[in-house]
Amino acid sequence: MSATRALPVQAQEAMFPRSVFEAILSVLGEDHFAARQLLCKEGGVWPNDPGGDTLSSWHPLCETMAPGSPNPLEEPILPFPFSPSQLAAMLMDGWGYFIREYFGEWTDGPDKVALETIPARAGKANEALLAAYSAYRLAVSRAPALDESLEAEARQLRHQYSRANAEANEREQIREPGISDAEYTLRRERAKQFGEDLALRSTQATKAANMAASRWRKAVVQHLILPIDEVPDEAFANETLRAWPVERRQEALDQLEVYGDIRDTPDRKRRWSLIVARAELSRELRRWESLVPTGVNEAIAHASKVEALTSRLDALSEQIMAGGALSERGAGTTPGLSESDVDRQRRRLQELRSLGGDWVKRHGKWGAKDRTTGAFGKLVDSERRRGLTRCSEKSVRKDLEAAAQREADYKRAAMAMPSR
Repeated sequence: MSATRALPVQAQEAMFPRSVFEAILSVLGEDHFAARQLLCKEGGVWPNDPGGDTLSSWHPLCETMAPGSPNPLEEPILPFPFSPSQLAAMLMDGWGYFIREYFGEWTDGPDKVALETIPARAGKANEALLAAYSAYRLAVSRAPALDESLEAEARQLRHQYSRANAEANEREQIREPGISDAEYTLRRERAKQFGEDLALRSTQATKAANMAASRWRKAVVQHLILPIDEVPDEAFANETLRAWPVERRQEALDQLEVYGDIRDTPDRKRRWSLIVARAELSRELRRWESLVPTGVNEAIAHASKVEALTSRLDALSEQIMAGGALSERGAGTTPGLSESDVDRQRRRLQELRSLGGDWVKRHGKWGAKDRTTGAFGKLVDSERRRGLTRCSEKSVRKDLEAAAQREADYKRAAMAMPSR
């Protein structure tokens, strides 16, 4: 069984054979220490010493282990054939890191000069590397950002400790010629006392930086080699995506690919609300278009509804393309166009669902389904923080019930209508 792999947003990734990776590896030269540690076999690339070295022991699948997941001991670190995302995951650490180092930094690579060292006949290797670097950058944009200040602080403390330790050793003259081993030990113990606090702080800071880097690497690799519906919630940077229903995450990411990365800022949250509203409006329009009126009056009402929905959908699309700015009437009161009661009710139900909740009928009464997510409380808090009107718990409950009841009525009407 080969490792699971990610699918890009628009289409399945291209796959590359063994010869392409061998061409990439060949530019390092046979004597390169990393090249000697990688074995190309029929099924993929394996470490030459799978358990005896720290670099050999890391495997991309170490970042995705869960009950039922592939066993890193029985899977190659890069399967043949391989996708750009799988190649990017392999190049993130272990012996693959040194291949990536040859071809340049992730942020702006691969380096053109390095790519030119690949023979012309092996041009597919260039294609694979370019796609792998792009896949890496896409995965990074989805994962929580690495707090680089932790490593900067750890590095500064290590430097301070090293300097303080050297000064203490010099002050105690631990390298004075002719002193006994016992005297050396005594002087060294006195020197260590001057830097104990710095040594402890340096160790703690280094540990915190390493843990943060490990969590970040794990999230990025998960985005690279797991199907989108298997990526854990905590691997997403955006709070909305974390709460988004798993089965609809691909839809959400499709929107992100079109409208750009969404960070948790007020302006981009408003744009995301517009995108969500448009998706819901599109589904509603498709439902109405699928209905077949059975009488003249019903046909008139049906045509009027479809026209109104189409008009609202066009307005939302224009607003999104314009950057998601709120209309003058709606500014400060709504995340979309100026809202009617029906729009507000529908929006609140959609946002409740995006937070992992729902509004359902039990024993003839409507109520929240959010025991594990607390979605209703989050929705009310969000409405209040944004300064929206009618945001008491009672008002929000009434809106959710009205929207859910209307949705249920639409479904019953659709089921009652004959299909085309």
